[in-house]
Amino acid sequence: MIDIQEILAETTFKFKSREKALYDDLRDNEPTKVFNSISDTLLCAFTVGYHFDKKTETSKGNAIVNLSSIPADTKRLMVELILLRHPDLETANEIWKVAEEYAEWGIEVLHDSVKSNGYHLFIDDVLGK
Repeated sequence: MIDIQEILAETTFKFKSREKALYDDLRDNEPTKVFNSISDTLLCAFTVGYHFDKKTETSKGNAIVNLSSIPADTKRLMVELILLRHPDLETANEIWKVAEEYAEWGIEVLHDSVKSNGYHLFIDDVLGK
């Protein structure tokens, strides 16, 4: 059985994305800036991807978020959710890679929804996609 504490102790993983411009747009678009940080954007994108159970490969993306910037309780929840759907995962790297893939799918849905609503986040619209 996997040791969650060991997974949470991992601090060197860097989330990558081929869609960095979408993250930047949601964070930097003034005056309707939706998110204060790329970390916040990534967590919302992960939630959307996880909700729909959809993932996109990120093998050639740019580093956008250090795992160490995510609060410990949030990381624990992410690990527990991922292990519910993927109990066969055995390493921290495998788990964080799956989180990254959920976020990669979710950022596109999130960005499209926010942009079509004048850069306002309406979660019912995002989850209704």
